[in-house]
Amino acid sequence: MIEVTILNHLKTKLSVPVRLEKPEPAPDEYVLFEKIGSDRINQLLASTFDFQSYSDTMYGAAALN
Repeated sequence: MIEVTILNHLKTKLSVPVRLEKPEPAPDEYVLFEKIGSDRINQLLASTFDFQSYSDTMYGAAALN
C-alpha cells in the first residue's frame, strides 16, 4: 500500500506527528493525509492524495507545508 510508504517517509522527514486518521485527542501540530482517488493512465497506476497541516495558528500550519 502506497499509503504506508508515504506515512513512513513523512515520519522520518517531519518533526510533527503524521497520521492517516484524525487523532483523539489531537496534538497541537500534526499532518493528516488520505488517498482521495486513483486511476490507471497509460497502463500506469496513479493516486491522488490530500495533505492537511494542523497547528494552533495559520502561520504554524503554513510553516508545516
